[in-house]
Amino acid sequence: MHLHVGPKKRKRRKAVDIDWMQFWSPSELRTQELEKNKKISLSNTALALRVVNTLEAEGILTLGDLAESSLAKLSSIPNLGYLTFKKCAVIINEYGLEAKFVKDMKDR
Repeated sequence: MHLHVGPKKRKRRKAVDIDWMQFWSPSELRTQELEKNKKISLSNTALALRVVNTLEAEGILTLGDLAESSLAKLSSIPNLGYLTFKKCAVIINEYGLEAKFVKDMKDR
């Protein structure tokens, strides 16, 4: 029985070479920022620890993973409900990403 879903599974961020950033256009900077935000670990966000542990147990480790998850996939996870989905959507929007499951919720 595996009890701990800890740092061994979590993805780590790599530093960006700052020297090249001075030559980037604003759209390239925005794209780079979004790519960086997709790689942020859920444990580094304002999500409750219970939610982070539940999502990590299901293999959703980063904001990008969460943003790309469908409503059907998230709904199948025990202990995640409507309020948790709303909180996840707020955090994803704070980082400038769009959540696929929010689009699915609006379509319902």
